[in-house]
Amino acid sequence: MHGSAIIGASPTLALGARVHALRLAGIDAVSLSSPEFGAPPPPGPLGDSHAILTDAAGNRALAALARAALFGPWTLPRHVPLVTAGAKAALFAILRCVVSPGERIGLVTPCWPSYRQLARLVHAAIVPIPTRLEEGWRPDPQAIRTAARTGGGRLRAVIVANPCNPTGRVLDGEAIAALLAAAADAGAALVLDESFSRFRFGAARADDTRPALADDSPLFLVNSFSKNFELQGYRLGAALVPRGQAEAVLAIHQAVCSAASSIAQAAVLALDRAGALRTPELSAQRATILSFIAETGWPCHATEGGFYAFPRLDSPSDIAERFTRAGFVWLDGAAFGAEPAFIRLCFARPLPKLLALRDRLREALA
Repeated sequence: MHGSAIIGASPTLALGARVHALRLAGIDAVSLSSPEFGAPPPPGPLGDSHAILTDAAGNRALAALARAALFGPWTLPRHVPLVTAGAKAALFAILRCVVSPGERIGLVTPCWPSYRQLARLVHAAIVPIPTRLEEGWRPDPQAIRTAARTGGGRLRAVIVANPCNPTGRVLDGEAIAALLAAAADAGAALVLDESFSRFRFGAARADDTRPALADDSPLFLVNSFSKNFELQGYRLGAALVPRGQAEAVLAIHQAVCSAASSIAQAAVLALDRAGALRTPELSAQRATILSFIAETGWPCHATEGGFYAFPRLDSPSDIAERFTRAGFVWLDGAAFGAEPAFIRLCFARPLPKLLALRDRLREALA
């Protein structure tokens, strides 16, 4: 079987192609599940050396910025910051470092579909660790220990998104520490994907603390300049990894990518120098989408972080038919390892456009 058949195409990236095809056919199509950011500000002068390949670990100034702006809440002085060619490249390098073929990776679900693709790329078996809407989508540490004791092959890594894409759940420091302890008991690394870390709301914004940990903890952190600063096309991520594994993780990233784009790195630093590196404020958008969901009566966890809501539809087949007629495309829960009745609704778009979309949704459901 060809590798592409084993891995599967990205369902999130396929949405854009679907919207494009429908628009070519004359349909006013829109994705309910994809962000629509505005154009980022131009970075200004990049300097004379912007087209020279950087150090494999990334520009040192940008690595320092990653530690401060993306990993700032963590106190892990001996962990090493790396600049990567997107969060996916960071995740792949980490998983390839800690997991051998035939071993197992635990995925706290619902989860970003790319986790499954990456697990397959490193020839690992996938162990779902389900969470439930009725429990606030909070993972049970005991479920990690149980997963390690059952099934064949060693459990070597557990991936958790915080904030979670698609559910919007945020874990506090105590919950993270409990998951890390469970993973350590199982002999597994905890890979914490914080790619939406700067998008927090309410209590999750007020309490942005992280647990105090021993610096040799088997914890790998991943984050994203692209997501947090409205720079998706830049394809820049970052990782904070234990010093003992940093060389191996870096070697894998270097073998695949050489280094993150030097031009993109220089552009982010230029934006930072100009005071133009920004995280969009989406509180009004969040309130708008949660208010709409409340109108419908669909059960939903109130988004604490990220820019998605993940409600459960009351009559999925009927609503899908109505949405299709209205020109909508979307991802249902099956794409994330959940029941198909769920739908990912993205509120990362300018507020006037979101209000217009809300009105189209109301019309489709009327």
